[in-house]
Amino acid sequence: MSFPALTVLITRWCPPLERSRANAFIKSGSMFGVFLVMPTAGFLITAFGWESVFYVTGAVAVLWSILLEFLVYDDPQTHPRILERERSFLSESIGAHNLGEKNRMK
Repeated sequence: MSFPALTVLITRWCPPLERSRANAFIKSGSMFGVFLVMPTAGFLITAFGWESVFYVTGAVAVLWSILLEFLVYDDPQTHPRILERERSFLSESIGAHNLGEKNRMK
């Protein structure tokens, strides 16, 4: 469920000319996670038993979910800590692009 949600966040937070780069960077994180977990899992199994892999990865996932809940917002307009300059830049660049798409669809 995270990939569709990330796609929506990218369209709401990234200017149109930066979306493909942001999409590639953000979604490559899943492969980086696999890259980190494989050697870590071997160490955990050797040191603590096979169950430890599930406990550690589950705990990291819960921690990550808690961080996302408090740090990620739907769009720049609802984010309480964004600079006004950033908010206006994103609103202008994204809003103008989305308005153009709506006009083309009619």
